[in-house]
Amino acid sequence: HGGNYFLSLSQVITNNASCTVQNLTKPPRPPVHPEEFQHTSRLNGTNTHCQVVKCHLGRLAKGTEVSVGLLRLVHNEFFRRAKFKSLTVVSTFELGAKEGSVLQLTEASRWSESLLEVIQMRPVLISLWILIGSVLGGLFLLALLVFCLWKLGFFARKKIPEEEKREEKLE
Repeated sequence: HGGNYFLSLSQVITNNASCTVQNLTKPPRPPVHPEEFQHTSRLNGTNTHCQVVKCHLGRLAKGTEVSVGLLRLVHNEFFRRAKFKSLTVVSTFELGAKEGSVLQLTEASRWSESLLEVIQMRPVLISLWILIGSVLGGLFLLALLVFCLWKLGFFARKKIPEEEKREEKLE
């Protein structure tokens, strides 16, 4: 919103592939404003501007592997202004082959999704007076407990009969 991104592609890491990053795509309906995140739980290509990465693989020998890694950055400034508790960002990956290619893909192997869940924690402010009152109340209860135990004779030392005999002899 307003040219502020919440997630952007920072780097494409590949071996045996050439990748291009296309401009942002326009969503079919207006993009989500940060203040509307309380009513939106998923962000995807239908409600946000998206970056499209297309990678072209050359001829591959039998048993050759190709890996494509995407590094993404989450921009904290955008989320500081947004009002939400939890948000899921959906990244969709599609693997395709040209018509007439030897490579045949099933529908299940063509699509993949990556979910990034962002949970915003709000700091809970505790009043200084509540903190001081709690400490003083706890100390008062501790003093009351010690006083009750003292009155019940919990702290009185019981003398051993041998000590009593010694004391009588000394007297």
